[in-house]
Amino acid sequence: METSGLEAAVHEVLDRAMGKLVIDQESLVEVGRRLAQEMVRGARSDASGRTFAPDQVTLTFHPGQIALFASKLPQAQAELAEGLAQAVTRHGMELIQPPHVTLASDPTLASKEIRAISWHSRDPLTFSALIETPGQATDAPPPGAFLVVAGKRHFPLTQSIVSIGRRLDNQLVLDDPHVSRSHAQLRSQRGKFVVVDLNSTGGTRVNGLVIRQHTLRPGDVIDIAGIELVYGQDVTGPPDSTPPYAPPFAQPSDRERITPLNLRFERDTRTPPKELPGTPDEEEPRPD
Repeated sequence: METSGLEAAVHEVLDRAMGKLVIDQESLVEVGRRLAQEMVRGARSDASGRTFAPDQVTLTFHPGQIALFASKLPQAQAELAEGLAQAVTRHGMELIQPPHVTLASDPTLASKEIRAISWHSRDPLTFSALIETPGQATDAPPPGAFLVVAGKRHFPLTQSIVSIGRRLDNQLVLDDPHVSRSHAQLRSQRGKFVVVDLNSTGGTRVNGLVIRQHTLRPGDVIDIAGIELVYGQDVTGPPDSTPPYAPPFAQPSDRERITPLNLRFERDTRTPPKELPGTPDEEEPRPD
């Protein structure tokens, strides 16, 4: 992959986030060049031609230089991560998760030297192989299949592949920080749904056991970061006592941002009202 365009984009990101903090602009140009080369050198391509850039980046400075902007480190790291994600995406690469950028110090470096390294937080090819797209599915979903989400709402399983996670492009969105962006998938295979964990951080459990993949049967309980999804099959539909699954909308504009397929569940954090202590029944007099 040609790096000159990426070098220019990375330098622009560095200059925007750190240009006012780092005095030596020549060092900034050099670290932009090295970082672009690192991202290309560390990129990995799968069988379909998708290229994944490293998602972990560390820039190391001499302690005297990093002291110039120590108070603004969190802001600079956040701006670098956001800009780097945009830069690699514009140049045809993907990320399995938003990049994480760390600015560190090393007393062995020269006063104006900056070192750049990058790596993958996990194997992107394994991640790519786990993820399927709806166009690859051939089996129709089992009739009447559904999930009961957190015991409160039902989610009909009408597609051959249903992605579950925190990102809004999943079919079932679980808005909880412990849920991975792409956490799990349900795939219809030979008339049954199979749940597959997508190398999630917290893992996926079925009936209390950690699984990589599991063929579901009615009554199975899928646990994703403490959110329980009960799998069921009934051609007459879910029980009447379980209302339809619908996202809570904070504002009318949210309704336009989330499509009907991108349904969203938010954990109910309301504290139930405390029960008042009951009045004990008076004891009946004992017979003499």
